[in-house]
Amino acid sequence: SQEFFTHGTVWYILSFVIVRTAALMSNPEAEYLAQTLHKANALKALLDNEFRSLKEQDLESFEDLQQQKIEILAFLGSEELLDRVKFYSESPDLLAENLMLWEQVLLLLKDCKELHMRNEVLINRKLETIRGALHTIQTPDPLSTVYSLFGSFFESRTHYFDIICFSFSRTLKPATQKVSIR
Repeated sequence: SQEFFTHGTVWYILSFVIVRTAALMSNPEAEYLAQTLHKANALKALLDNEFRSLKEQDLESFEDLQQQKIEILAFLGSEELLDRVKFYSESPDLLAENLMLWEQVLLLLKDCKELHMRNEVLINRKLETIRGALHTIQTPDPLSTVYSLFGSFFESRTHYFDIICFSFSRTLKPATQKVSIR
């Protein structure tokens, strides 16, 4: 199928190969970076799936993705990763050894940020649509007024009922009143 080889899938396969290559190496930093790259790729694929779920209004799928996203973000936002980034920034030799992996991680995280912002825009638009619909349902429509029997506008059914009763009572004359015939 053509959908199998999307941009995210290619990155995911590439990160898998890099993870396996790093595992064969004796450099524990390369292994950790490869794992970080794998998590960043997983986040990118998840954000694409999240967007698809939002577009298709598949809330069950969207909710299922949230737990996975929390786990990935916990890894990518961990103190251990932050400490390693600080360590790399202080050690240019170690950074040079794993520069390719770091560049890929940073590019993926930049892409993830853009995908997250895209999803956020879609969510906000859907919320605005829902708020608008709720506002429409909850407020009376001023254009839906009806003319009374006298040709004037009225807005409530109680008022309409009062007008009808008044009109009806005026057309019925009491029996004690004399009607003059000329």
